[in-house]
Formats: sequence, C-alpha cells, structure tokens
Amino acid sequence: MPRLSIVIPCLGGAAEFDDTLVSVLQNRPARCEVLVVHAQYYDDPYGLKDEVQFIRVSGRPSMGQLLNTGLEAARGEIVHVLGCRLTAVEGWAETALQLFEDDAVAAVTPLILDAVHGQITAAGVNHSVAGTRKIVGRGIELKNSRRVQRLQPAGPTLEAGFYRREVLEALGGWQEALGDAADLDLARALAALDLKTALAADCTLHERSPAPRLGGFSHGRALERLFWRAGRPHGLAIVLHTLAVLLDFALRIPKGDALTTLIGRLFGLCHAGTSVDRAALLETARAQLEGGEPGTLSLAEAREAQSQELVARRRAA
Repeated sequence: MPRLSIVIPCLGGAAEFDDTLVSVLQNRPARCEVLVVHAQYYDDPYGLKDEVQFIRVSGRPSMGQLLNTGLEAARGEIVHVLGCRLTAVEGWAETALQLFEDDAVAAVTPLILDAVHGQITAAGVNHSVAGTRKIVGRGIELKNSRRVQRLQPAGPTLEAGFYRREVLEALGGWQEALGDAADLDLARALAALDLKTALAADCTLHERSPAPRLGGFSHGRALERLFWRAGRPHGLAIVLHTLAVLLDFALRIPKGDALTTLIGRLFGLCHAGTSVDRAALLETARAQLEGGEPGTLSLAEAREAQSQELVARRRAA
C-alpha cells in the first residue's frame, strides 16, 4: 500500500503534463503511486502504464472533477496534488510528509517558485473578511527566510498541496461548484474541523510557466458562491464585500473581463443560503473522522450519501 498518491490533473493534452510527469518520475519518493488524470486522449507512447496510472475523464471536465476522480482512485494515506504547470525537484516531498506526523495536520502547503528570479509565486491561499481570495507569499524572495517563515496560508492552492486522504473523503472531496475557489473553501472546512494547515518552506516546486490570470464568468460566479457559502455574513462583511466587488470591477475594465466577471458574481448570488448545507456537511464529516473508522464507501458513493443526508436535513427543517 503506497503512503503517497501523487495526482497530476491536466485539462489539456499530453504536452502539458509531460515535463511535470518526468520530474516526478525522476525524483519520486519511496512508497508512492503516480496518477495522471487527463481530459484528452493519450496513447502512452513511452510505455509508462506499469509506473503510472492514466485516468481519462470524458467530456469537458472541470479541474474539480479531475481532482475528485484522482482522489477516488488514490490509495495512499497522503494525496499530493501537483498541477501540470509545475515541476518537482529532488526530495521535494520529504518535509511535507514529515509534517503529517502531527495528527492535527490535515494539509501541507508547498512553495511554488519562479526559479529564474528566486521569488515565491504562491504559498497557499487565504481570505479576507470581504471574501477576497488571496494568493499568499507572492513576490517574496526565497532567501528572505524570516518573511517566508511568517507566512500563514489558510490552505494549499488548487494546483499544489498535500492532504490526508481520509479527511478529503470525509468532506466529499473538492466542491466542484466552486470552480477555482474550491481550494479556499476546502481550507475553511479544515479550519472549521479544528484541523491544521502547515507550511513546508523546504518543499519547493518550480513553475514552468506563469499562473494563468483568473477572470470571467466562471471565476466571478465561483468567488460569489464562496462568499455566501461560508455562512451568514454580518453587515460589515457585506459592505466590505460590496466594495471589494466594485474595486475588482474597476481594475478589470482595462483587461476586458470586468462585465463577464460581474455577471458571474450576480449568478453566484443564487448560492446564498447554502451555508446550512455546508454546516450539515461539516457535521457529518466531523462525526466520520471522530469515529475513527476508515470509510468503506467509494468517494462517489460517499458524496451520494452526503447528498441524500443533506436533502433529508432540509426536509426535516
């Protein structure tokens, strides 16, 4: 049984994940399995099927769907998500795995580096009272160890993180309806369960290309759903959130996606009121984790069971 499951999700073709996969195979730790979850056809020209599990998701899947598919196939105690924009280096996972010796640690955030300039481009995600999703550590020099050690991410980014598999399964994986904001939602869920996210400053991943700029309808909808899903906001939070939305709109005007992002936010308002469902999900996950018994259902079956329980709770209310 592997201890570590490395999941490489890829929405594009093989050219996008080749460098990432090669870096993992060259530097992989002991007792690990490698899973590539992809959306396009791949014929395995290098004959890697004995070393790598290739899982194709048909249709036009989201990143959340790819991640949940990888989670369902994973067998390791720890699941490591590694986006196909990144490459691994020798010994990159060792520090992260050591941090899981603390039973309260449910997630570990690595550092994503611009290796050319020696700067951090991401050290996890965090949020503000206004509901803004923020990338932690961007622009900090890696050699500035004091600033690096003070970083406090709420959780890993969607494309790079380590997680306890049992915790992910108890929460039903990543919330696909939240799109690229699913990482912050998961971080909040871990905090609500009194579980820790640790920063592994010695665990570094290198960028092959800059992170894509997020925007447009789906991004705006995801951010708005995230804000309302967190719970019933108080008056100050709503005022600050409104100001943040207006500022974001103004900043996006020169970039051409201000209107589509705002329309997405308006559609995301339909998610308001689902905090009750989230509370019930957290209660169910807490009960499962505190029970100390490993789940016997597949992730898909667990998610279906959670859905049925949430429906029952709504009817009872």
